Amino acid sequence: MDVTTPPASGDGPGTAPADFTAAASPGTVTLAWTAPATGRETAEYELYVNGRPTTVIQFGAGAVPSGRVEHRLTVAEPTGTAWAVKLRARLPDGNWGSFSAERRITLVA
Repeated sequence: MDVTTPPASGDGPGTAPADFTAAASPGTVTLAWTAPATGRETAEYELYVNGRPTTVIQFGAGAVPSGRVEHRLTVAEPTGTAWAVKLRARLPDGNWGSFSAERRITLVA
């Protein structure tokens, strides 16, 4: 017996952080994004710089931001260093979600 199902009405909610931005200022990179709608607070994000995992940004209990999230990184790399940055959220099931859009910045002194 063959079984068929009707097509889904959509792909469901996205798992990538939305509206991702990155801005360089002297000694600092400021990242901002909107958390994906996973049905639960998203407390952990993995940051990639130039295609490599660099750090995990974690927010502790009671400190998990809702809506727009902002995180500042202190940087020591020389002025003019180019970064391509993107991040993804750890989902409630423990897997990593989709990547945000990639942003390119140049560090400044």
